[in-house]
Amino acid sequence: MSDGNGYLNSSFICLAKLENKVGGDSATRVSTRIRELETFVFSQPMEAARPSFKGYAPVVEDAGRATLDPSYGKDHLFGRVWVRPVLIEVGFITEELVYEIKIWNAWLSRSIDFTNVSVIAQDGTSLDYPALPYTMPQSGSLVLDLTVEKDGPTSQSTLYGLTLDGDVYNVQITGLRVIALEPDIEWDKSPKIDYAFQTVMFQDPARYQEQRRPLIEYPDRKQSVSYLLLDNTAHRIFNMFSYGHDKVFGVPIYNEKMVPSDITAGLDIIQLVTSTDYMYNLKNNCQFIIIVDHDNNQAEIKEIKSISANEIEVETVVAETFNLQTTFVYPALLSLIQASRFAEETDNIQIVTVDFKEFVA
Repeated sequence: MSDGNGYLNSSFICLAKLENKVGGDSATRVSTRIRELETFVFSQPMEAARPSFKGYAPVVEDAGRATLDPSYGKDHLFGRVWVRPVLIEVGFITEELVYEIKIWNAWLSRSIDFTNVSVIAQDGTSLDYPALPYTMPQSGSLVLDLTVEKDGPTSQSTLYGLTLDGDVYNVQITGLRVIALEPDIEWDKSPKIDYAFQTVMFQDPARYQEQRRPLIEYPDRKQSVSYLLLDNTAHRIFNMFSYGHDKVFGVPIYNEKMVPSDITAGLDIIQLVTSTDYMYNLKNNCQFIIIVDHDNNQAEIKEIKSISANEIEVETVVAETFNLQTTFVYPALLSLIQASRFAEETDNIQIVTVDFKEFVA
């Protein structure tokens, strides 16, 4: 129930609660009093609520209605320069990505000058901007294309400084690059994937009861694989693992190998011969797939948008051209190297065994 000032009538609430608790003549008297209050409250004109503290928009009364002052917000919206976004969190960098940085001159009375661009740790990114100095008219806007490249430092942490109207506006870019692993494995030694479920147990000895609940939504995964590599490839992989001992790898989950029927550069649909119905990791705990041409040492990691029985839709189009006869599609396990072992089979052949542990951000 509201009072004449638009606030809830506490007396009405108290009396209503009392009515539920008393009986007989007392209940009749309470009900009569509530009806009297209703008659009094609703016979009064309802006015706009008056805020008792600062921070509200100004209220203007118009024919009994409360409306916002149309001038509200001018001091906050105009008379300044807007740059958005100021933080770009890319996440996992698996391909070239392009973002827009939007600049708006919100001064209604004058132009501003865009005079300088400074950058810290630019490697792996590029910013497209006009020749400087550049004059932005009143209420004018400008869009800059920021490219985050597929190749670059493993950990991307870049800061651009845009000098506008004499002030510096910072735009930060962060992300983590993923190294795609493309060699095929030694199938005589089957790949092994382990699932670790982190749980905690509650016990009630008096009732002989116990209950276990998970601490994480999905199990931690570890994958052990062996590669049979020729001498030159073994050296390349050895150097890759040495460089990437603390880096994130996109490792195929080899047990869920899928044969594609169509992978076309420029399209975001991957058609499959293999059904996805029985792919546990792909259907339950997978953000990325990896497209691998083992014969040509070619790989591309794509983020999954949707999955159907014989089709995977990815967030961005396939960039590279793959040979369909030697290409396969796998769920990607983003992993760190836990251990690696190199053993020579012959003078030109090595077996490399690697234990990968899932990377959890």
